[in-house]
Amino acid sequence: MTHEAMTVVDSQTSAMTLDDPDAMIEVASKRAQSLKKIIDQCGLSVRIGKGEHVMVEAWGTLARFDGCAMTQIGKATKREDGAWEARAGLRRLSDGMIIAEAEHECGGPDDAGWHERKNKDTGEMEPVSDYAKKSMAITRAMGKVCRMNYSWIIVLAGYSATPLEEMPKDHITPQNTIPHSAEAKTEEIQDYSGEEWEVKNWYPYGIPVYPIGKHKGKSVTELPEQYMEWGLENLDNDSAKAMLTKELERRRARDGSM
Repeated sequence: MTHEAMTVVDSQTSAMTLDDPDAMIEVASKRAQSLKKIIDQCGLSVRIGKGEHVMVEAWGTLARFDGCAMTQIGKATKREDGAWEARAGLRRLSDGMIIAEAEHECGGPDDAGWHERKNKDTGEMEPVSDYAKKSMAITRAMGKVCRMNYSWIIVLAGYSATPLEEMPKDHITPQNTIPHSAEAKTEEIQDYSGEEWEVKNWYPYGIPVYPIGKHKGKSVTELPEQYMEWGLENLDNDSAKAMLTKELERRRARDGSM
């Protein structure tokens, strides 16, 4: 599978298209500083070895700084080897035009931790659920299209250019992984069974902690669905809305309503 990307941006407000290099760096640096504050506030990065990798919610926030939004293109498809493939794009909000596209996959035989996992209770290897692999394929495609366009700004903010979701699962161990040390941290990664195992499939790097409002400090899995639907309609915080969107997708996939 080819992971391709295309960029055609002509907005004069985009940090990618300013004619003056100094002005371009100035705009990009301001966005990098603002993004770092959001990452610190929401705990949207994890240090793996010597690199600190950010979650797709942070990449999506950076896209919004540029007047764009991540979007799924078409339907994810399942291959014969069990992997899911997905395509995502960057949609320019001013006119709805797709300005970049990328593909990614999840759950193939060589995808450590995503093809099958060990069940804590039985000790046996079990296949990862299709809805978890499908969701991660979409998430990876969204991170990919943002990385192809904004990785240089992420580097300016002091982070690795590789999205967290693209890191191999066998690289993420207690010995070399440190969750971001922010006030709002992701919960400690642990072994789960039953319903908690299903949650881990969606949040393999830790359950995000909600950063704002009356539910600040709660795990996103604890949020009332009525509030989540209200938040998607009324909130201006892109990071919070990205968390709500992903959690609603998880619940609807669990309930078979996707």
